[in-house]
Amino acid sequence: MIHSSTNLAVAVEEPSVFRRLIGALAPVRRDELVTVAILTVNVFVLLSCYYTLKVLREPMILLGGGAELKAYASAGQTLLLLGVVPAFSWLSSRVDRAACSRRCS
Repeated sequence: MIHSSTNLAVAVEEPSVFRRLIGALAPVRRDELVTVAILTVNVFVLLSCYYTLKVLREPMILLGGGAELKAYASAGQTLLLLGVVPAFSWLSSRVDRAACSRRCS
């Protein structure tokens, strides 16, 4: 691009396709692109695994014990999560996230 007042050429860097795509959804700086890409892949993998396991679990429950077992399995999962979620919350509030991140990576 040529600046009209000085007639000097100024290099303008075009954003990548990924940056334009993500930029349409939310304001993302250049130094955040890698983190956004990793989190996007992470969410995709988690949701894909969830839906795959859900499709595999349903027939196994129905073949093994019918609709009654399916209802009890859902209730059992709910009761399990009622204990696991507060326990995880308690644990995460007592762990230094920065130290854990340094040890895990």
